[in-house]
This record gives sequence, structure tokens and C-alpha cells, in this order.
Amino acid sequence: MGCALARRAGQGWHRVGLAALAFAAVLYTDWYWTLVAVLFGAVWATLSLIGAQRPWALLGSYVRFGILALLVSLPLLLAMRAAPASGLAQEPNPIWAIYTQAYAADALGFFFPAARHPLWGVPVEEFLVAMAPHGVTEGSYTAAGWTLAALALLGAFWYRREHWRLLVVGGVAWILALGPSLYVLGYATGIAMPYRLLQLVPFLATARRPNLFGVLTIVIAAIFAALALAELRKRLKPPHYHWAVGIVSLLALFELWPAPRVANRLEQAPVYAQIATAPGVVVDLPLETGTDSRTLINQMVHGQPILQGYVARAPFYPTLLYSPLPRQLALMQPWSEEDIIPLDSATLMRMQCYYQLRYVVLDTPLLQPAQQQVAHAWVDRLGGDAAQPWYADGQRVAYALPLHEDRCAPFVFLGAGWHDRETDANHVWRWTVAQSELYIVNPYAEAQLVILDVVAAGSEEGQPLEVWRDGALLGRLTLTQQRRSYQLPLWLPPGQQRFVLQTTTREEAGGGRALGLAIVALRIR
Repeated sequence: MGCALARRAGQGWHRVGLAALAFAAVLYTDWYWTLVAVLFGAVWATLSLIGAQRPWALLGSYVRFGILALLVSLPLLLAMRAAPASGLAQEPNPIWAIYTQAYAADALGFFFPAARHPLWGVPVEEFLVAMAPHGVTEGSYTAAGWTLAALALLGAFWYRREHWRLLVVGGVAWILALGPSLYVLGYATGIAMPYRLLQLVPFLATARRPNLFGVLTIVIAAIFAALALAELRKRLKPPHYHWAVGIVSLLALFELWPAPRVANRLEQAPVYAQIATAPGVVVDLPLETGTDSRTLINQMVHGQPILQGYVARAPFYPTLLYSPLPRQLALMQPWSEEDIIPLDSATLMRMQCYYQLRYVVLDTPLLQPAQQQVAHAWVDRLGGDAAQPWYADGQRVAYALPLHEDRCAPFVFLGAGWHDRETDANHVWRWTVAQSELYIVNPYAEAQLVILDVVAAGSEEGQPLEVWRDGALLGRLTLTQQRRSYQLPLWLPPGQQRFVLQTTTREEAGGGRALGLAIVALRIR
């Protein structure tokens, strides 16, 4: 719509302004469709200049549209620029490469049969799984339907000269829909595709749904299908045309007839109905973290916070990845061994005061006896009573935990970038790498001044240690090879804060590890 308005703008700004508003509506609604819209606009604007009666006037309209589009994009661009950079070097995640290819179309996927049909849904599903990269049919399936495809081919044949620009746009969009590598009928050819160029553009590395470009191809196919029906009306006598439209309609109706809907009954266990009336964070074990997890379904009943859950994109969740209390409880693993951070009972109470884990619910048929024993030990350790459940039936057992609201105090835990724990007869230590994360939690509603105590030994005399947060250098220490204590004051805003310890490294003799400095203890006071 924006390109159409810009093309008809002449020398005025009002239509160009409407085009920019249309672009803004897409930009601030959905990131992926913005990319599709930008591709269509760029290709269409370029092609429309070819053979235009007044190409310079048309180019002027597009330039004005580009200026206004940039202006409406400024808030987003400035926010992206102001976003804090990570202190850790980000390595490419191979999972995202698999994800991107899984959401790419097959070269012939435009002509794949309709899925979920009540007559042939099962064999077609088996076929689509075999054709899909990594078997992800919901990501790769980008078919137009045979009825639409047949009409579109007919319309493209009749109107190829008049509407060749649409054919080019549809072709370019389909090429991008094929993703980073070409698949033909499920066979990985290994041929690199132009989509890889998009992944080199700043801010576009997160564009991981190439099959959405195929929707643009399907929309253009629908235009040519409509043109084909219009041409048939010119070529056929009225009775014959009516028969043709009737046959096409019946074929489309038969092909696209949906499979019967199956109603899923939402189980409303009494324990969750009770929790709904007594608010608190629910630890629903075993923990499930997918978009269709039992944990999320149960939350629909009790409506209380849970340890982890999401309905769209899996977030980076350092609390469950690294913080000892929620991590060990969620995984039903024993309390961590002695480490360089405090793991005593007082620290455990501090963590519970901050996380406010109120209920532990065990779905016993889904748990091994050993897991249940660990969960019971956790209930006792946190001050509950595993021998006296808060709720019990034939399937679920729930325990209420004390919140220890009088034990709140800042605490620290380790993040990414640490070697495994090492010990000798007297000490426990960990080696850092070049950049090692730690998280410090301020449980209070106001900012707090704390002292970070670091007991460490450098791998060389005069080794530097820098402490960073949100891309800002907070302090610099110079370490000796002798083990000693260092103090660094830190101003903590409320909540969980991520810090990065940055230092030089050396290669371990015979081991190949990159070693920074040896830290014996990290304390907050």
C-alpha cells in the first residue's frame, strides 16, 4: 500500500506521508513482516522505474517516502543504538543456524499438497516431514494449494508481459524463502542461497524465518489467479464461465476442506484451584519449559508466577541457568557443593527471601523415586516439612514453603565463563577466562552500596582485573601472584545485576585451557 501511495504522490507530500504511516504501522507491529515489506518495496520501487513515463518524478516520490520512513523509524533505531552491549564475546550459536534452515521453504514447496486434509492428512504429513529441513514441517511448509497454483500459472502465462514486475517480485521473494541453503524435495544440495547476504547486514542476523517471504509469493500468485478468472470471463461464454467458476470453487473447497477440530479438555486439578486463592510462586515439578508445557497449562488454572514459561520466543533466563536455589530445585538436584560463592544456610534463606518460592507441587507419576527424595530434601532445607504436605491426592503432592521475609540481603552467584571447580586439602577455587560473568542481587526496593570481596591470585605479577556492567567500566584492580583479598565498592540498583570480570589469559601448560586468574572466594557485604 505504501508503494502504491508513493507512486501516485506526484510532487505532493500528503500521499507520501500516508505511505510512511503505513510503513510505521508494520514496523512497530511485527519485525518479520517489516523485513518482507521492505523487500517488496525495494524491489517494486526499482522495477517501477523501468519504463516509467516520468522516472525522475517517481524517484523523487520514493526518496521523499524514504526520508519519512527513516524519520518514523528513528525512535526504534535510537533505542537499538542505546541498548547496552554485552560484556562477553558472543559466539555464533549453531542452534540458530538449524532453526533458520528449518523455517526455510523447499524449492518445490510452493506445489506441495494441502496438509491436514481429512482424507490424506496422515500420508501427506509423513511426506512433509521427509521433505522438511530437520523435519520441522510447521516452519518449512509454504504451499499455495494446487487450485490456486494452477490458476496462478494460467494467469502468469496470459499476463506475463503486462505484469512482469509482479513475477519478478514473486520470484525474488521465493528465492529468499528458500533460506541459507537450497533444499530440493528434501535433499540438501549444499548450495548457498542469497538469504545469507541478509544475515550479514547489521541487525538482520536475527531474521530466522525465511519462509515468510514465501507468503509474498503466495499473495502475488493470488493476484494472478484472479487475473486468470477475469480472463476466462472474457474468453468463455457466460454459461461456460459459470461452469468453470463452479468447478474451480468446488475443487478449492475440496482441497482446502479442514480436518475436524479436536477439543482438548483442560484438566483443572484441585491443588491448582486452591493455589489460585492463596497467591505465591509455584514450583511445578517436573519443570517443563516448552510452549505447550504442563507447567504453563497448570498456570492457566492457578494464575500465579512460575519458575519459567514463555509462549513465543525462549528468553535468555540466567536465573534458572545459574542461580543455585531455583536451578537446583527445578532440576531436582542436591544442593551444590562448596564453591567460591557462599552456599550456607544463611545464603539459602537470602535467596528464598528474594525469589519467594511459595509452593512446590510434585506430579508423582512423572517423577522417579530419587527425584522425589531430592525434592523432599529441598522442602526440609528451605524450612518446610516434607512429612506434612500442604495438599495431597492420588497424583499430586504440594508443600508450602516459608518465605523468610526477614532474611533478605544481597547475594552473588556465578554466570557464564568459569572453569570447573578445583580443590586441594585446604581450598576451593575456580579459574576465570578472559571474560567471566557474575550476578549480584539487591532484594531491596532502593539502591544499595555493597562491597565485593574477591580473594584471588593472578597467574602473573601485575595482572589486571576489570569489573564491567552494561558496557561501563566500574573499577580496575592490579593483582599479585600471591593469594590475597581485594575489595571493590559497587552501587546496586534494585533487582538482579549482571557484571563481567575481564582479565588477561595464558594457555595452560599441557591442558590447552585459557586461564585468567584463580578466584578462591567471592563475597558481598
